[in-house]
Amino acid sequence: MTSSKSVIILYLEDDPSLTAKHEDLLATLGSKYELQLVYTKEVAFPILSDARPATVLVLDAGITKPENSDIANRLVSLAWGGSTVILAGGFSGANEKDMMKLLERIWGLPWKYHGMSREFTSLTTDMVRKRGDLLMGYYQEAVFMGIVEGFATWYGTGETEAKDRGAAVVFMGYGGGKLGYVGDMKIEEGTKLCIMRMLEGEGEEEE
Repeated sequence: MTSSKSVIILYLEDDPSLTAKHEDLLATLGSKYELQLVYTKEVAFPILSDARPATVLVLDAGITKPENSDIANRLVSLAWGGSTVILAGGFSGANEKDMMKLLERIWGLPWKYHGMSREFTSLTTDMVRKRGDLLMGYYQEAVFMGIVEGFATWYGTGETEAKDRGAAVVFMGYGGGKLGYVGDMKIEEGTKLCIMRMLEGEGEEEE
């Protein structure tokens, strides 16, 4: 049974195959939430302009492209105003410079590109005590971020120091809302559980 909560699913790559790729995730989300799938910038902008607060799940790398910077800036405004925005775009195909411009300049984050690889990722110490149904660890083929605050990192590569650790799943307060980052390119079962937890608004830490 779906709840009254609506989730905007944002695609900007104009690639119909992505919907099939995310079929299992979308089915799980659709069993709990009312989904609004958006496939083009032209449709997205008025919807995002009207939505406050909103819950937005970005599922492709189109958000990193310079021509979509107005949409990216709109997402920042939404999060700052109380919305939840989750960037889960399968960023393997994204231009690294464009991606870091999105995160550093538009979102104002101090993160650095840590690399793309398949790694065993572990639930961080800060998250273990509120684990719930999250996995203690699993393999992800992911785009990892570096210099991510420990309180915000859910899954990382295990190093103690933030400067050395690659973060694959991040969830944090942002202004009056929340920001999630999912580097996993294949949306593994463990990652799906993370996305569901983020949509429920649980597990984030304040610094």
